Amino acid sequence: MPAKIFPSLLFLVIEAALIAVAALVGGPAWTGMMVLAVLAEVAAGSQLTGLAWLAAASGWLVAAAVSQNRELFFPFAIALAAVMACRVRRRSLAAATIAAAVGVVVFLAIRLAQQATWQVLFTEAVVAGGILLVIVAGCRWLPERPWATGLLMAFASALAYAGLSL
Repeated sequence: MPAKIFPSLLFLVIEAALIAVAALVGGPAWTGMMVLAVLAEVAAGSQLTGLAWLAAASGWLVAAAVSQNRELFFPFAIALAAVMACRVRRRSLAAATIAAAVGVVVFLAIRLAQQATWQVLFTEAVVAGGILLVIVAGCRWLPERPWATGLLMAFASALAYAGLSL
């Protein structure tokens, strides 16, 4: 019995740590984004490997804090959207598409609440929409393997970072 409790307890501790890091570094809005990603992981089966990818995505939060560059929340949000899509695609490609789209919509809602200008919102929406297509294509054609999740997360967040120059 204790052998079965340890992975569940470890999962809870790690997810609480991820949410705490998001709260300390990103504040309420980005904490909400992390909670959404954790919920997607729970829906996907509560695997520690899924949390590892969320921890990797949190590197963007740390980079934003260290550099004091708030723009780095965009690659963070896109990385989470990619991980959410990859983790729920076992259910269906439609579920993966919805998960990624929800991540993008939540990001845009956060930016709207932060009073981003319409020009900035439009640019972010176009870039995020293009990356959403890349995420869905990756979910469609890449195998369901941890390395594929990491590859898609890294590529999508790199595209978001590159999109910051627009």
